[in-house]
Amino acid sequence: MTEIGSNAIFTGPQKGLTTIGNHCYAYSGNTEASTSSQTVLSFATGQDYIIGEFTFNGFIQVDNVSIRQGAISLVFNNVIIANQLTGDANEDMIAYVKQKVLIPPNTFVEAKVVAASGDSDNFATVIFVGRTYNG
Repeated sequence: MTEIGSNAIFTGPQKGLTTIGNHCYAYSGNTEASTSSQTVLSFATGQDYIIGEFTFNGFIQVDNVSIRQGAISLVFNNVIIANQLTGDANEDMIAYVKQKVLIPPNTFVEAKVVAASGDSDNFATVIFVGRTYNG
């Protein structure tokens, strides 16, 4: 876990957990669609527990404004705790999903995404925002 001061400036994706005071975040940046699972966020928590929320912005082709089917798995200590799906606009499925979580202390966290098709012009992002609490 990286700790930074309160005058921090956003410099780009942070696939690991970054904390500012008692707030924390991780941003995957754009992830290109692939039919193979990709780990887009990966971090270990410290001595505090965290209450937060993951947002999976599904695979979108920005030039065409179309949505492709994709999935995210949230994994704590090598155990899947949640699977979420986003989908094709033609199927009336949503373009993003949110998952609230409580992450225990000393937990290894991963967010993994996979797309139904490997279209190279489709991208997804995963964002985690939370707050740390003393146990």
